[in-house]
Amino acid sequence: MKKKTILLLLAVLFTIAFVLGGCGAAAQAPAASQEKITVTGLEKGDISLTLDDIKAAKTFAGKVEGADSSGKPVNYDIKGAYFGDILEKNGYKQQDLAGIRIVSTDGYSIQVSQEILAARDVILAYEMDGKPLDKDNAPMRIFIPNERAMYWARMVSKIEVLAAAAADTVNGIFLMESLYKSSDYEDYEFIGQKYKALNTKNILQEYPGSGGDVVLMTAADGLAKNETLENFYKGAINMTGDDTPEFFSNTLPSGMFVKNLMLFKYGGNAFLFAAKASEKDKALTLQGVADACKLAQAESYTLKFQDGSSKSLTADEMKDWAVSANADTGVGIGKSGTEEKYSGLNSITK
Repeated sequence: MKKKTILLLLAVLFTIAFVLGGCGAAAQAPAASQEKITVTGLEKGDISLTLDDIKAAKTFAGKVEGADSSGKPVNYDIKGAYFGDILEKNGYKQQDLAGIRIVSTDGYSIQVSQEILAARDVILAYEMDGKPLDKDNAPMRIFIPNERAMYWARMVSKIEVLAAAAADTVNGIFLMESLYKSSDYEDYEFIGQKYKALNTKNILQEYPGSGGDVVLMTAADGLAKNETLENFYKGAINMTGDDTPEFFSNTLPSGMFVKNLMLFKYGGNAFLFAAKASEKDKALTLQGVADACKLAQAESYTLKFQDGSSKSLTADEMKDWAVSANADTGVGIGKSGTEEKYSGLNSITK
């Protein structure tokens, strides 16, 4: 009996030693606090931040609120540091930045505009709901209170400071329904199903702009999202099913998709889905099209049509022409109070 008791005691002691040894080994393993977040694109060089560095900055602790992709409210209790405080310690001001791009380890990226940076706090969170970030959020999660949750990127590893904001005004507008009929759609397989879609790379190569590496996408609900040209080429524009047109991709995270896409801009050109713009503005005019795309001001504009003809309108005349769009017939215009009509409007340039 005594021998058995001694053996049992030794087994218990061995187990305790093993567990304690395991805990000691885990404590000595590379900790999450040593994972680094890099801020690039700054004049004085990159900033490399560990979790300990971020915890040493000015702290935010409380609830943040925003809205998801469908507009529904979302909120979290978080603890984190102010990005603006970290910048100030390194000689910069958040309000002076032209924009930032947040990059995650899973491939997600999102650009934050100068307007948002000037008006909102950017929080680098290291705790959610009273706990350290789990593997689906670490090493860092970004929160911008009172902004859409698409900016609340998780698994953030890099913040790129942008040299200049993407140009917003354009010199030309291309009407997508006239340029591309359903016969121009390509097969696109997504999650085992086939969709009809427009090839993003083909569009920009067929109607090239003046360069740059940023594509601005705007949805019918006003959502505006900048995307790198590289990522834009990785996707396609879905024309099948609900919430279309939709920018989607087999290789990009779903949080980067844009539903109900109304227009996208690149290199001084805007590509407008006039039917989607008509849903937003039932009395859409050429002036409304110009305003939606932020067409540069000019004394007159040239309209080109599918049959090769063209028409010149003064800036004042643009408001007198109503716009209609159909996926099968293209974009048509008609002058208010007259029988004058034209079909197949391809482009408007200054």
